[in-house]
Amino acid sequence: MYMFEIRVARAYTGAVMTRFQETAKCATAYRIDRDTEGEEHDWVVKHTTRSNKIVWGQHQFKIRADVDAGKYSCECKHWEHTCVLY
Repeated sequence: MYMFEIRVARAYTGAVMTRFQETAKCATAYRIDRDTEGEEHDWVVKHTTRSNKIVWGQHQFKIRADVDAGKYSCECKHWEHTCVLY
């Protein structure tokens, strides 16, 4: 476990910790590659293993992430609807 997980485990119940670990595992199971057909800030994001738990875990998406300008967009529109990048 990472130090962050140890600290979270001390603060939350077992059920919350289990949910946190499952969510963290799903959220970190993505591969991000530069979009060779796109521009400087274009990327392709795909799940490392096909997942039936997450609908968008079965596909790949093109995103545009301009960190310096603070502008993000994704063709799945998840960022636009939730402000969560996963």
